[in-house]
Amino acid sequence: MAVKPFTENTLLKALFDNALTPIAYMDLDFNFIHVNQAYALADEKETDFFPGKNHFDLYPNAENQKIFNEVISTGKPYSTKTKAFEYVDVPERGETFWDWSLTLIKDNQGKDCGILLQLINVTREITVEQKLYEKIKKELHDYDEELETIIETRTQLLQEAITSLQAEKNECVKTEALMLKAKEEAEKANVSKSQFLSRMSHELRTPLNAILGFSQLLNINNLDEKQTSYNDEIILAGKHLLSMISDILDLSRIEEGQFPLSISDVSLTRITLESIALVKHKVSFRNVAIHNLTPENDEISIRCDETRLKEVLVNLLTNAVKYNSDNGLVSVGYKRLENNFIRIYVSDTGKGLSDKDQANIFEPFNRLGAEYTDIEGVGIGLTIAKKLMNMMGGSIGLESERGRGSTFYIDCPIGLCVGEVIKETTSDYIKVDLDDSKSAYKILYVEDNKSNQKMIESLLFEYTNFNLIVADTAETALNEIKNNHFDLIIMDINLPGMDGYAALEKLQLNAETKDIPVIALSASASEDNVKKGLKAGFNRYITKPVMLPELISVINSELNRAEKH
Repeated sequence: MAVKPFTENTLLKALFDNALTPIAYMDLDFNFIHVNQAYALADEKETDFFPGKNHFDLYPNAENQKIFNEVISTGKPYSTKTKAFEYVDVPERGETFWDWSLTLIKDNQGKDCGILLQLINVTREITVEQKLYEKIKKELHDYDEELETIIETRTQLLQEAITSLQAEKNECVKTEALMLKAKEEAEKANVSKSQFLSRMSHELRTPLNAILGFSQLLNINNLDEKQTSYNDEIILAGKHLLSMISDILDLSRIEEGQFPLSISDVSLTRITLESIALVKHKVSFRNVAIHNLTPENDEISIRCDETRLKEVLVNLLTNAVKYNSDNGLVSVGYKRLENNFIRIYVSDTGKGLSDKDQANIFEPFNRLGAEYTDIEGVGIGLTIAKKLMNMMGGSIGLESERGRGSTFYIDCPIGLCVGEVIKETTSDYIKVDLDDSKSAYKILYVEDNKSNQKMIESLLFEYTNFNLIVADTAETALNEIKNNHFDLIIMDINLPGMDGYAALEKLQLNAETKDIPVIALSASASEDNVKKGLKAGFNRYITKPVMLPELISVINSELNRAEKH
């Protein structure tokens, strides 16, 4: 069975077509099937130019054709850096350089059906490097000539020697200045990278908010069993994409050293129970059972960042469920080590890992072949887990044998305080029902995105005691507030014209509006964004895509709190 066309999957087509990097999808004879706008622009053509044409008729290159054939024959992905390319039919464009990768695509039956080509234009970076190289080469050449002059004049008068030494000192100052400049440029590059990732997160979270929001609304509208099943798949895929975005941003922040930790003594029993509760909804995937071998009354504490250690444990538990065998077993337990460490282990009854796979398991984006299965993932969860454990003064490892399953373990320092005993809890959302007998609440929603407006309007329509007014801009919202009394305001941050922070400041400076609770609802979702929003004075800061039960709960809480004051 052939892979479904892109037009049959709106989300996949949108991600493909709107990607910033050139991407082309070809059949096994290298005939173009579909290219995105970025690919067409790279060749100064329209997207409809390519379908049906052969890649090597347009770009003849025997070496590249050999590589394409090897990808198809071996099934192994291929990637290369800074490969030179010249447009034969447009020589005036000169030589360009590209990073590119090839991936063999399989259909639902596991048969080869196409090949995916992704390009990244690095010509500008290579040009800058070449110029920098030539500049440094010239400066080194000049420096060598000056050194030769110094050597030749060593036998001259003392004054000449002093002059020569001074010239050498001046050159050292120049070199130091160059190094400082290079450092500043590297720091600017890191800032640009962080800004790009933050923007990418914001732009992806905004449509995800609509996708997940409307999907959740559909689930409360009496769908039949088949429709509910389809809708649940949409929600599951949306949450998976959200998890991927968060993981990529976390990995970037860790690598940049911008990932603060809060180390404290944490109950081993509690963090284990809470982590298991967070993955219990996943066990139906293969009808897997989870056995917690951690004694409930063993009052042991460990030194860690509670949130991050829970993130690591949830990752290990999720992998143990996903890669287990049908009707398999996951066991969670611990043992004391001789070096004042506690080892927490997660064992499964899956296929196990070869020695080669064990050596590569913590490499980022390396899924060890699982990318060709229906098991979702990105391949950076264990990479993040390893970096987090190292940052917390611990470590992570594994023991595995093909055919006998795997055991992943983390070693944590033993804490100084005795841990508290906590009963098992659940992570499921609790549906919040507001009291319709209360007087109507007037709520102002400030949002420029029409899909988000419609979603919140549809949600609050279910509650008869909510009267919702929508404003497209902060300026419009402030005019509405002058003419109406509002019990609560929901505010987007990134608005056209005046942003949410400026609008909040104006509300805080007005005696009549300073006590109105304001909830931030934004796609700017980093920890720094949340801290900034709360510090600015927002009562709550909710990140998109929003989980509707959470939003209703926060609205209810803030309205109740405001009434008490």
